[in-house]
This record gives sequence, structure tokens and C-alpha cells, in this order.
Amino acid sequence: MKTAYFWIIFLVLVGIVASLYLIPTTDELAIIHLKSRRFSAAQNFYLDQYNQGVRTPAVVYELSVLYEKEGDLDDAIKIFQEYTAAHPDDADAFKRLAELYYLNNQYDEYGNTLAKMAALKTKLDPDTLRALKGYYQEKNEKQQQEAVLNTIIKSGKGNEDDYAELAGIYAQEKKFDKAAEILKTRRTYFVEHNTIDMILFELWIDTHLGKIQSEEAVKMVADYLKKKNDPKITFYVLNLFKESYPNLALQLVSLVQPLIGDHTNLELAVLLILKDHPEQKEKVEQEISKLQAITKKNPMLQNFLFDIYMSEEDDEQLLNLIHTTPPQQIEERELIDLATLATIKDKPELVQEVQEALGPEYLQEHPLRALALEIGAQEEDAHKKLDDYLETRSMTRTDRFFLFRLAAAAKFTKEALEIGNSFPPFVAMQEDELLDIAEAYVGMKKADLLYPMIEKSIPTIGEKNAGPALTLLNIALKHPQAAKEWMQAQIKIKEGALKVFFETAKDVKEYPLAFDIAQRLYEHYPSASSESDYGLALVQIGKITEGMPLLKQLYADHPLNSQIQRDYLAALIVAVKQDKQYTHDLVAYMDTREKQGHLPKELLRNFGYIYIETLHNFSKAKNTFFALANEPHPNHQDIETLIYLWGPRVSEEHARWIEGQAHSSEDIAYWLENLNFIGRFQSTIHVFQERAPKDIKAYFAYMQALANEKWMDELKRTIYVLFPKLTNRKQLEELATYAEVAEYNEARVWVWQKIASEFPYDPKAWQALGRALFDMRSNTVAREALENFFDLDQGTNSKYYESLYEYAEILRKQRYFSLSREYYVAALDTIAMAEEQTLRMTEIAAQSYYQLNRNSYYKLNTDREALFEIDEFFTLSGKDADSTAAYANLLMDTGRLKQAQQLLMKRR
Repeated sequence: MKTAYFWIIFLVLVGIVASLYLIPTTDELAIIHLKSRRFSAAQNFYLDQYNQGVRTPAVVYELSVLYEKEGDLDDAIKIFQEYTAAHPDDADAFKRLAELYYLNNQYDEYGNTLAKMAALKTKLDPDTLRALKGYYQEKNEKQQQEAVLNTIIKSGKGNEDDYAELAGIYAQEKKFDKAAEILKTRRTYFVEHNTIDMILFELWIDTHLGKIQSEEAVKMVADYLKKKNDPKITFYVLNLFKESYPNLALQLVSLVQPLIGDHTNLELAVLLILKDHPEQKEKVEQEISKLQAITKKNPMLQNFLFDIYMSEEDDEQLLNLIHTTPPQQIEERELIDLATLATIKDKPELVQEVQEALGPEYLQEHPLRALALEIGAQEEDAHKKLDDYLETRSMTRTDRFFLFRLAAAAKFTKEALEIGNSFPPFVAMQEDELLDIAEAYVGMKKADLLYPMIEKSIPTIGEKNAGPALTLLNIALKHPQAAKEWMQAQIKIKEGALKVFFETAKDVKEYPLAFDIAQRLYEHYPSASSESDYGLALVQIGKITEGMPLLKQLYADHPLNSQIQRDYLAALIVAVKQDKQYTHDLVAYMDTREKQGHLPKELLRNFGYIYIETLHNFSKAKNTFFALANEPHPNHQDIETLIYLWGPRVSEEHARWIEGQAHSSEDIAYWLENLNFIGRFQSTIHVFQERAPKDIKAYFAYMQALANEKWMDELKRTIYVLFPKLTNRKQLEELATYAEVAEYNEARVWVWQKIASEFPYDPKAWQALGRALFDMRSNTVAREALENFFDLDQGTNSKYYESLYEYAEILRKQRYFSLSREYYVAALDTIAMAEEQTLRMTEIAAQSYYQLNRNSYYKLNTDREALFEIDEFFTLSGKDADSTAAYANLLMDTGRLKQAQQLLMKRR
């Protein structure tokens, strides 16, 4: 029995001991709660542990996870801040804290924590290091960024992007040897990632290391092209070399010759490279003959050549293509682009030859092409034809887009805006098309109109498509901060968009922003072109000693008409204004270009303004603008600048030159106006009578000369001949002015009757008609005209007082003395209320007082007022004959006969 109790007790004790092992520990209980998804219970458990002072890594980590799940990131961060403060060497804890900061959008704290991790000298994994590198990159801390990338690469775990990024940093720091070494290693390790962009980046780096390295780099590019054997890539690279590495392009052509074969586009790319090298002239002629033989039967190649010659602004080859191949095969888009280019570059003669080659029948069958070419040729009625086309034709979206760009380039702003208003909500438009539209609005100085239209359309087009256009508009509207914020938020921006941003920032003189854009362009799309933009931007923010050497090194290796040459010239102009030591470089550059022969009009014009504004060499400026004025189809602004430089006293030689132009030019009116401007009125009369033009503007120049020479009979005859031909109100009003000069009151009446009949609700027309009839002494009809004027105008007209006085005079002459008195007084009251008194007001006030004084029906004594007003008028008018007579009359009427006699004797 005792034995049985023993075993019972023993078994109970064993069960108790065993049960102790089956009871879960605190940690195990928390895990049970988590696995059962009882997060609240688990959180309470860990929180109790934490509050009881249990701060083990497991408790802190799991509690932070539970806070994160609940969205309580602040509490999660707080416990890890406390933990890392107590354990400053725990790299894993800092990593978790950094992760929490990132999730809570606390990017500065995130970066600082990553930096602390790096400072612990703990071996960090590559992903953490890349996150730290990204933080330094955002803060623009290049040295730290470089150090982290070196750490990643030395660890043996660097990827192809790490190598490329480190090379980019070295390149920005002008450490081209280090950059080349890094890229060579990358090319060896990551053969499958050797894209054409990276090969070209390595080439660009090597071009900074001297001739031997440059030539080796060209061989590297050629080897890559041979390996790929892709005509599209080869074509892209050949064109890039032409633009950015012209001094290396011939070497590349010789190395890739086997790839050219029968690929017409590659043959064309080679031809364009050869054209930049005068010593290759014979080969160029052979290639052109070969290509043009194919072109006659190949419309696609013909259009391709047309596009290339346009972009090169090679007018000679463009016209040669037009005359040696069927011009009817050229696509509509190409013709509209040609018209746009001719408008921007002021080359109407180019379009005129194309019109002639196409022929009237073809143009009649293709109205949009015909219209585009008429605008490009600067035809006088092009504006009206565009209006008519917009009213009568339905257009596709593509037609509207091309016509919009052309109208904007031609400065037909009203029509361009009319087309532009039809674009919203910009359905199916991509970012490039929207950017083109924004660029045109910026060119028209109408960015403020487009901005709200695009902003309102974002739900339709999306923020991604709208972003570049809105950024360009913000730059144009001088909102640099908004533009910078958008750009900073973009990981990658297209090269074309950055170039447009840069040019616009320059144009609106937002030079710090232009520098930021140029720097990004240089970093993301390294090339000679972006390097040139970067150099110019440095100069424009005052860093001349950094920018000028960069540009000086670049410009010598590029063709004369390249953008890099233009950047160098622009930088020299800026540099001279800040430091006179660059004057020698500017003069030397201009002398060199001038000695190279005929310069493009745009560059010649640039030189002219540099001579005026920067170098103050007016003799050279005169010669330059004289050369421009003698170009075919000269620009009016150039001629006016030339005449301005000649000064108010134009020499006999220069006057004869202007007269010669008037004798021979088709634009006779313009030259007659210039003869008038320099005071050669008799020459104007002689040329007009000799050539007998039908141009209305020429008639007006002729009338101006007649008026100045006081040939009043001939002026009257010309007015009589011209009046029936006029329909334009502005021209009719100008004719009425000349009729007034000639004292040809009948003609004034004809003109204003015509205008009043067409514009019966215009008070100005009735007022002028009333005055003309008044001067013709047709008092009854003059009175009716003035009454119409008073009905339509309630005193807002600036010459209202004159009409009141004239009406008073008519009433007096018709013996309505009492009524006339009211209008004289009204005229005086109107004059008294005027903010500024004019000579004409003083004269009318004097005459009104004078008539009131003579009028026996007006009993007040107005002698004193009349004498005061007429004396003032007499003094202000220079004591001429009319004011003398009026003064003497008043003196006699008021019994001051002796004073009147003395006044008249003095005048005599």
C-alpha cells in the first residue's frame, strides 16, 4: 500500500515538472500571439516587456514591426532612437532605424542615419551603400558620393551602373584619366552591358586625354559597330561624330567602310561627314552624283536628303536637289518645315525658288502646301490667305499642328493663337508634341495663355506628358523655382527637352537656372555639344576663367556654322563686358571669320550688333550692315539700322545709293519712305513720277514728299486719283490728313462721308465729317454731322471741346446767338476741366471769349478774360500771323485801338 502511494506521488511530481517545460516562455507566448494574428495582444505583451525595462534587440525589433503594421511609425522610430542611443555600435539597429525614417518620409534623418552606419566602419551590404550614395547624390555631396562608390567597387560587388556613375563624377571633376580607367574596367567586366551609350561615353572621356587616346577610342567604337553590324546604330554614330567629333569622323569612316555597303542612309551620313572637310571635295562630288542618281527614283531618299540639307542650312545643295529631282515628290511636312525655317531665318528667296520649281498647277492642287510656301516667301497677301484658309478649310490634327508652328514662326500671332485654342484638351498628344506647342507659345511671348490650358488638361493627358511643357512655360514666365522642383523630381529627362529648357532659360536671362540645366545635360548626356552649353553657362554666371578655356578648346575642332562656334562667340561677348582682356579674342575671332569669305546673314547681322553694342566700332558696323543691305531680299530692320548709323545727315553717296535702290527694287514704297526719312523729298517725287507704281504705299510716300515740298496742286491731283482706289479705313484717314494739308476740303468731306456711311455708329467719323464740312462752310450739313457726333459721344472724345466750339460757330453764323452762347460756354467749361492745357485749347478759349464779348446778347463783361486768353495764345503760338490778327481784332473790339495799331505795325 505504501509502495502504491509512493508511485502516485512520484507520478504527480513528474507531471508537475514536465508541465513546467510545456508552459510557454514570455518570448514564446508573444510568438504564439503573432502566429495566431492576435497583433494587439502581441503588441501589448511586447509593450509590457519594454516598459518593464526589457530592451533586448528582439523586443525592440518586434515591437517596431507591430507599430509599423498599425501605422504608428513615429512610435516605432522613437523606440529605435532610444535603443541606438544606448547601443551606438549596433549597425543592424541603425539600418532598421534608417528604414523606418524612409518609410516615414524623413529623408534627411534617413540619410544622416546611413552616414552614421558608414562611420561605424561596419561592413555594409551593397544595397545599403547604394542608398547612402543616393542620399549624398541628392545633397550634391560629390566627395562622399565618390567615396561610397569606390567602397562598393573595391568590395568586388559593384554593378555596371556603379562603375558608370563613378566615371561620371570623375569626368565632372576633370579627372578624365581616372574616369577612363574605371570605364575600361567596366567594359572588361560587363561585356554584355556594353551599350552604344556607354561606348560613346567612354569615347567622350578619352577625347580629353590627347590624340593617341582619342584615336584608340575611335577604334573601340568601330570594333563595337562591326560586332553589332546594325545599320541603325552605325547611322546614329556616324551622325553623332559629324556633330560632336568632326576631327575624328574621317577616321571612323575609314574604319567602318565595310559596313556601309549598299545602305543608302549610311552613304548619305558619310557624305555629310566628307562635306565638312574641304580636302574631300572631289569625293563629295562623286558621292552626291551617285546619291542623286538614286534619288530621282527614290522619294524616301529625296525627302531624307531634303530634311538633312534643311537641318544643315545648306541652301546650295537644297536648291540643287530641287532642280535635279522631281520636287513634286517632296512631302507636305518637309515643305511646311522649309517654310518655317525660311521664316525664322529670313530666307524668302529660298522658298520662292521652290515655288517656281513646283509650278502653279501643283500648288493649286495642294492648297496647304501653297499657303505654307506663300507665308515662307513673305508674300504680301499671305496673312489674308491664312485667315481665309482657317475660315473655309477643315484640317486634320497634323495639319493644324504644322500650320500652327508656321504661323507662330511668321509672327501671325492672332492666327496661331486661334489654331492653338483648338488643341485643348490635347487628347492623344504626347510630351514631345506638347513641348513643341509650348515652345511656339514661348516664341510668341504668350506662355501665360497656354499654361492654364495645359494645367486644366492634366486629367486627360496625364502629369507625365504635361510635365516638360509646363516646365518650359514656367521657365519662360520666370518661375525658376517651380521649374527646378519638377526637374529635381525626375530621374531622367529627355535630352531634347533639356536643350529647349536651356535655350529658353538663356533667352529670359535666368542664368543660374540655365547653369543648373546645362550641368544636368552635361552629366546625363555628355558630348561636345553639352560640354559647350556647360561652358557657356559657366561664363554667364560669372565663372569666366572656368568656362572660356573649356569653350576655346572645343570651338577649334568644329565647323564654322556649328552650335559650338555660336556658343564660343556668345561667351566672348559676355566675357568682354566683364573683363576687357577678352576683347582681343573677340576681335581675332571675328576677323578670322570675315576673312573666310561670305558669311551667313544671321552671323553677319550678329557681327554688326557686336560692333555697335560691345566693341563700339561704328565704322565696322556701317560696313557690316551695308553688306547686309546689299544681300538679295534684304531685311528692313538691317536697312533701318544702317540708315540710323549713317546719322541724320546722310552723305550724298549714301543718298544716291538709297535712290538707286528705289529705282530698281520691287519694294519701291519702302525705299521711297527711306528717301523721305533722310529728307530727299524731291528724289521721292522724281522716282515716283518716273516709275509710276501702282502700290498704294508708294502713293502715300509720294504724297508725303509733295506735302513737304508744298506742291499743293499735284498733291490735290494725287488725292483725287487715289481716293476711289481706297477701301482700308486707316489709309482713308491718312488721305484725309493730306487733304487737310492741301486745304482740299471737298476731298476731306468725300473721305469722311465714306467712312461715316460704313461706320455709322463711330462718333469719330461724324466729328471729322462735321469739321470738314465746317471748314468748307457747309454749315447746315456740318451741324447735322456734329449733332450725330454729340448723340454718339458723351464727352469722352479728347477733341470734344473743338466740336463744341465749331458747333457754336455754326450756330452764330446761322444767327442762333443765344444757343451759340451756350456752346461757347460749354467749350470753355470742357477746356477748364482738362488735366493738361494745350495750345489748341488756349486758342479756342481765346476765340470763345472773343465771340462772347462781341455778342450783344451776352451781357457779362468778358473783356478781361478774352484779353488774358488771347494774349496767352499769342505768346504760346510764337506770335504768328493768325494769332496776331485775332489779338488785334479783340483789341479793336474792346476799344484799344492804339494797342492794336502798335501790334500790327510790329508784325509788318
